Amino acid sequence: MSIAQFSESTTSTTTQAQQSAQSVEWTLQLWRSAASVIATDPQTERRAAYVAAVAEMSVSMPESRTTQELVTRFWSEALMMMAARASVRSDGRVLNAQVIAAAACWEALARMVASH
Repeated sequence: MSIAQFSESTTSTTTQAQQSAQSVEWTLQLWRSAASVIATDPQTERRAAYVAAVAEMSVSMPESRTTQELVTRFWSEALMMMAARASVRSDGRVLNAQVIAAAACWEALARMVASH
């Protein structure tokens, strides 16, 4: 491997690491924002419906050992399907599944941090 190839490889790896870190940071901001939107929703019934949906999803989510594992799970189709199921409420109300998934992951992260 030439110095130029090594330099290009290292730059590429560094760029990927920076993009990955930015992606995780952006994901955490998304989760925090979703939890905040729910917590500050002025419509009491809607807020209660979201809190219940997040709680349901939190119970059925597999436990994650690391933040990266939780981030990867968040972007999975399986988690979005779980959130879609939780978004349909027994009273006929349909909530935003992405908000539910993000808030559930935020809660999962908080539990993970608290347990360490």
